[in-house]
This record gives sequence, structure tokens and C-alpha cells, in this order.
Amino acid sequence: MRLREGVHPVLTDEGGAVLDESTGRWTYLTPTAASAVLLLVATEDQEQAARQYAEHYGLSPDHAAADVATVATGLAAQGLTCTQTSRRRRGVAAMTSMESYSTVRAGSFGDRFAAVLGLALALAVLGLSFRCAVGAARLARRRGTAPLAPERAEALVAAVRHTGRMWPFRVACAETSLASVLAAALLGRRLDWCLGVQFSPPPTAYHAWAALPEGQPVGEYTEGGWHYRAALVI
Repeated sequence: MRLREGVHPVLTDEGGAVLDESTGRWTYLTPTAASAVLLLVATEDQEQAARQYAEHYGLSPDHAAADVATVATGLAAQGLTCTQTSRRRRGVAAMTSMESYSTVRAGSFGDRFAAVLGLALALAVLGLSFRCAVGAARLARRRGTAPLAPERAEALVAAVRHTGRMWPFRVACAETSLASVLAAALLGRRLDWCLGVQFSPPPTAYHAWAALPEGQPVGEYTEGGWHYRAALVI
């Protein structure tokens, strides 16, 4: 089984999730379903995946084949495989992480102005479709190439969140993270847009964040550890 282009899985022993970048929708997988998907994409055919699944969980061949077939059929029904049987659904990413607005004005005037423009652009492209948002992030990645110092990156994200306080629309993690990436690109700088999932500690949560090219999250609480696993990094 092959996943369709633009489909990004996160597969762990704690569970799994699949992000469809054309819609921004996540599909949650239980730990056993995540294991089945891992075997399906790693083997040549469904029968081989079922045999390895049976060995791993100590199941009968028929039971394992039924489980693996259920997972494969479910992914196809969601339009996530190359042999999709359903139309892709349009929509905006269902992120569960809300943002805490910044009450302190941060950054230089140029950075604050870029934050305003970045947030306006992010809201506009997310309002069109998630595919447009992904395209904007990829364009920003080509536009912003110069490194951004960690301190300035933190100030830029804080400026975006401060701007969000005055915006009459929903401004959560998808909006602020994309806005930060676009704002950095307007300044000729680079931030990466990351979308991922956290399985432990529970509950399962989906999140979007901005990161430095080295992978360090920007404007996020990391003192207790960073538990999100990125499915897509642009």
C-alpha cells in the first residue's frame, strides 16, 4: 500500500495520526492501527503485512488479515492512499491547541509591521483552503533564506500573538504559526512551519508551531519537554 502524495503519517507505539496536506485534516490511529499502517507501507502487499501483524500480536492469520484489511479500507475511504475510493474533503486543519495572546508589545517597528501583514496573509490563505496555506508556506520558505536569531524569532512570534489580540477572527495555533512564518519571509528571514501531534501525555492533541531551521520551537513552552511529533515541516 502506498500513501498518496501529500499525506504525512506519524506512527508510534503510542498511536498514530495521518495529516492530509490538501485538506488539513488529521486521521487518528489507535496503536494497533498505527502498527498496521507501518507494516502496510513497509511491505510489498497486504498479505505480507497481515502475516507480520499476526506474528507481532500473536493473532490467528484470519484475525490479523481482517484487522489489516479494515485499516487499509479505512485509509482508502478517507482518500489517503493511491487507490483512493472517496473524494477528498475540503477543510481547515482541526488543531486542538489554542494560543495565549501576548499582552506585551515586542519587537522593532519593522517586525511588528511584518507581524500585522503576516497575520492578515495567514488568515486570508487559511480562509481559502489549507492547500493554499501549504503553498504560501512553501513560497515563504523560498523567499526567506537568511537565518533568524532565536531572540528575534521569539519577539516576532510574540508580535504576531499581540496583533492577534486585536483581530476579530479566530486566531489559534495554525493562524499564529503560519503568520510568524510569513512575517519572517517578509523580512527575508526563515522560520519553518510545523504541524504535528502529541500522544503522551494524554489526551491526543494536534498543534501547529513555528520553528528555527534547527528544529527548535519558537514561542512555545518547552521547559517540561517537547512532546509533539512533526508530520509536516515546511
